[in-house]
Amino acid sequence: MNITVPEGQEAVLACRAFGRPPPEITFRRYGTTEEYRVGLQVSDDRIVLDMQENAERSETIGNLRISQLDKTDDGLYDCIARNPGDVAYKVGHITVEYKPNFDHLKALPPVYTWEQRPANLSCFAQAIPNATIEWRWNDRRVADLYDINMKIEEQGFRSDLIITPREHRYYTSYKCVATNRLGRDEHVMELREARIPEAVAQAKPRSVSATSMTFDIIPPAFEKGLPITAMSVQYKEEFNPDWNTAMNRTWSPDSPYIVEGLRPQTSYSFRFAARNVVGLGPWSAYVVHSTPKRSEPETPKTLHTPIQEEDEEDDAIVASPYADHFELRWNVPVDNGEPINFYRVKFCPGSKVNGVWTELEGACLEEDITTTTHYEMRDLQADTYYRIELLAHNAIGFSRPAHLLLKTARGNYYYGSGNSSDAPWSSIIAGLMLIATFNSIHHQRS
Repeated sequence: MNITVPEGQEAVLACRAFGRPPPEITFRRYGTTEEYRVGLQVSDDRIVLDMQENAERSETIGNLRISQLDKTDDGLYDCIARNPGDVAYKVGHITVEYKPNFDHLKALPPVYTWEQRPANLSCFAQAIPNATIEWRWNDRRVADLYDINMKIEEQGFRSDLIITPREHRYYTSYKCVATNRLGRDEHVMELREARIPEAVAQAKPRSVSATSMTFDIIPPAFEKGLPITAMSVQYKEEFNPDWNTAMNRTWSPDSPYIVEGLRPQTSYSFRFAARNVVGLGPWSAYVVHSTPKRSEPETPKTLHTPIQEEDEEDDAIVASPYADHFELRWNVPVDNGEPINFYRVKFCPGSKVNGVWTELEGACLEEDITTTTHYEMRDLQADTYYRIELLAHNAIGFSRPAHLLLKTARGNYYYGSGNSSDAPWSSIIAGLMLIATFNSIHHQRS
């Protein structure tokens, strides 16, 4: 039942089965449940199933015919024979032959190298039967050139052209030609000389504190296959003329561009450069900016994903997986020149009516936290809203508050993920409830 047919032709997968009475035969793609029926298939009019019964010999022959064979038809097929006595199965395979193609290589970028480093141009054609590979350069077979700067290495069905570009003329196009008995295809690959990035287009301070600056940076344009791998900054106090004494910082391209450890009320000079695999580009995008005086800390940011984003003037809403407690977590904000000595957490139960938050009188709790950036809120009420206020404090004063609305879970059940001992008990309770319900129904019926 195994056949090999070129693409575009007709494939006939024949299956013979014996039985009394003669069995009916159907086919299906291996691993699926939908079977082909006798006649033209509604889902694909290229496919026809016919059966020939021979009652005298208790034999049936089923033929699965696929016209205009496509590469997607390649694979395993089940032949299924049925009669009132039993069901039998046999697996067959259709191999679809096709000429070489390089569809999988067309989206690949050029190959880059520099400073006479060897470059690898790798070529592999999709084809059945397997294709032979030939490399051409300026319409001449590379194998006939005997050039010591070009070497062909065969790796199974793949062919690698190793080029050592000792002269600029090697930075050009190379052609990979694949051939089998059904046809040929060719793919052009380009070897380019890699260079360091161009100058950074622009850098602007986005947020400034007494001890840090966050920048928006527009990196230089880059070629496909030669991305920017890092961004760098040098910075020094403005009136220091020597960049050799400057401080350095490097970021990954997708990280926030933050410079920390600055002095309050100080003017700094900054310059920026982009890096790729070749090296560091030129310093550019010079910026001079001052830090403000020491002040209260920046507002701390809570580390919880809201279940509902409110308007800018409203508080974000988060849900606790527990009914009676919640762990509030936050990051360390910028201290603006004076160390943070404690955080203040205040939380109050209440409700929001017509857009106005109303606290439950006398029910607010407040606590100062000195050593951590998390706080366990305990003895909460189930199915209740709490408004949380978080402030950071240093020697100058309090930050602006961060606000959060917390919604506790209903009852004593655990609804989220975590390592709480409540989770197994909730499963047991639910199981007992189901058993009790089942027993109640059983007694009523009896």
